[in-house]
Amino acid sequence: MKLRLKCNEATALLLAREDRPLPLWQQLALQAHLVACRACPVVERQLLIMRRAMRVWREESTSGPD
Repeated sequence: MKLRLKCNEATALLLAREDRPLPLWQQLALQAHLVACRACPVVERQLLIMRRAMRVWREESTSGPD
């Protein structure tokens, strides 16, 4: 159980979090890294923006033409 993450490990967890719930120790390690790092919160925000954009795109593409 590793609680101190490198940026590439944190990014991997951010991506994994999109597909599955993380175990508690990974959640804690990720949150600790996000507090201490300047770059990774930017990556997290970018992923959230992409997730929202994909949700809107899916909703618009399934509703069909008006």
